[in-house]
Amino acid sequence: MSINKTYFGASGLTSTSASYLANLAQEQVKANESLLEHLHFDKEVKSLLSQGVEYVTRESNVDSLKSIDNILRENSRYYWFIAWVKSAIKEKEKAANSLPSFSNWVEGKLPEPPQEKDRVYEENIIAEFEPSKLARYYRLQQFAAVFGKMIHDRGSIAIARKTAYSYQNNPTTLDKLDNDVILTRHELKFTIEQIDEMYNELQAYRREFDKQLNQIKFEILDEVNRRNKDLDLEYQKEYEQWRSLRDQLRNDYNIWYRDAKEEISLWKIVIPEELQDTMKYLQSLGKVQK
Repeated sequence: MSINKTYFGASGLTSTSASYLANLAQEQVKANESLLEHLHFDKEVKSLLSQGVEYVTRESNVDSLKSIDNILRENSRYYWFIAWVKSAIKEKEKAANSLPSFSNWVEGKLPEPPQEKDRVYEENIIAEFEPSKLARYYRLQQFAAVFGKMIHDRGSIAIARKTAYSYQNNPTTLDKLDNDVILTRHELKFTIEQIDEMYNELQAYRREFDKQLNQIKFEILDEVNRRNKDLDLEYQKEYEQWRSLRDQLRNDYNIWYRDAKEEISLWKIVIPEELQDTMKYLQSLGKVQK
């Protein structure tokens, strides 16, 4: 935003003094305009015919026709003075308001704030496994899943075991079919002890697979947490450095902004040579410091 500095110089009026004089000029304008609004060129005389006495009820308020031209010229100069002062003050205000904000002033001085680091996940650690360790991890994972699925309470092996127990206790069943009866007998191929032994071995295998798999999962999770903690610490360090720089720059900006605004406030309003007489007359109406 460009500022017109034509109004300002090393010596002149302060904004306060200029505003005061402009107000005085406005008062003079009002007084003159009041006269012109009630302008009349005649003397009004009234008489009582019965008494033959005349009374002057109004005098012309113009001493000479030339004075009208003088009043108009005087008001024009006052308005000229007011327009000059108001424009100058407006430019000062515009200069003060156009000072850059911190975000604009700091551009190029302050880098973008650091971004939080990408998180590390389990798959990132697994991707770093040596081939043999990766193969072992998938082996344990799949073996534990397969064994666990089958010997679970609802798994087919667990159900077959429970069925065997049932048949041991009740090997035969009777079912009615029309006018006949069907007898069904179940003969166990293996003893309950053999089935339990097999089932317990499978459970032991599954527990061992789970144990080894959980150990690897624990190592993975521990590594994930350790790396993310290091990343958090790194981010915090970078952010604290950035914030420290930002706070220092904000302090520098506040000092600069205060000084810049103070400098603008000290700009003196120069009154053109053509308005010097008007200014001096207005100054004579009241005590005004330059």
